[in-house]
Amino acid sequence: VFGPKQGGLQFASKMNSILTFGFLLSIFAVFTCGIPSADFRCLGLTSALGNIQRSNLSDAIPIFLQLLVYGEIIPSVCELLNYESKAIRTAIVSGSFLTLCLQISWSALGISLLSPSVGADIITNDVLNMLIQKGGALKVPLLSLATTAILTTILGSYVALQSMINNIYSNISNVPTSKMTSAS
Repeated sequence: VFGPKQGGLQFASKMNSILTFGFLLSIFAVFTCGIPSADFRCLGLTSALGNIQRSNLSDAIPIFLQLLVYGEIIPSVCELLNYESKAIRTAIVSGSFLTLCLQISWSALGISLLSPSVGADIITNDVLNMLIQKGGALKVPLLSLATTAILTTILGSYVALQSMINNIYSNISNVPTSKMTSAS
């Protein structure tokens, strides 16, 4: 729908800003609803972590590979920041640091919201699914958080794909016709 210079990247950036705002509101709601009922002593966590077997670690490989998706958006960040290296570096470092802090905080909160009896289930099941199934005041903020996280990921992938297609198109259209006919 949007061409390389007709605002596709700007539109996606505005949509991403709206979704990111929704994501931040969801995070605030999750922590506001979750912290009062959380048991940060993480009872049962030590014994659950002691039960990790090496075979379970191989199940985590796809999760770690998913982290590499973050790199696909870097060309778009560079374009949005007009290739200013200091601004790009600041955006990537601060964005990575904030994401790391959020992940650590979410992990601590999610695990502390589960009863100590779940123990080894934390290792084999998704904490988010366990909390959603538990229900309560946290269900809607968690669903909102998951939805906005998924949508921002899809939008980021769209922007990266659009940038790649635009780069391919500009490289093809910049090839002199004499070279294209001699290659045929």
